[in-house]
Amino acid sequence: MHRLVYLDPEILQQLRSIPPQHADPDVVKAVRAAIEKLSPEIRQVVRERYFECLSLAEMAGRRGLEEKEMAKSVYEANRQLKLMLADFVGRRWGIKPRGICRICGHPRRAIIEEILRNIKGSESWAKISRLVESAVGERFHPPQVLKAHLKHMSNDDKENI
Repeated sequence: MHRLVYLDPEILQQLRSIPPQHADPDVVKAVRAAIEKLSPEIRQVVRERYFECLSLAEMAGRRGLEEKEMAKSVYEANRQLKLMLADFVGRRWGIKPRGICRICGHPRRAIIEEILRNIKGSESWAKISRLVESAVGERFHPPQVLKAHLKHMSNDDKENI
């Protein structure tokens, strides 16, 4: 199903006079590489939503799901793509996307998460931050970055039960 947009003929005439712009090959390459790294289920969500232009209702209907569940899948696809493309966007345009967890995208994430899983309730976050710094060679400041990631890890564990 195609989405139709009706425009004033005057606006259409102005749009026709604008020369088409070609996509930047570096951007296309980065986006394609990120999409290929997605799981097959999430990749299909991206394909249907952004390449086939399906609505949430149409996507949910194909899978026999509620629209709310489909919206969660689209949100997760966007979140994963945002994480994967954050470095490219930063290098290319000097923009640091908001809402990117520094730990989720960290190359030594497994080590950081192992430290966070083994913390004792009496340890201060400053001490935990120093522990992580000595293990991975990078300081996470403020320590609340680690605390927020621990909460994120707990939510993921709950979803996997």
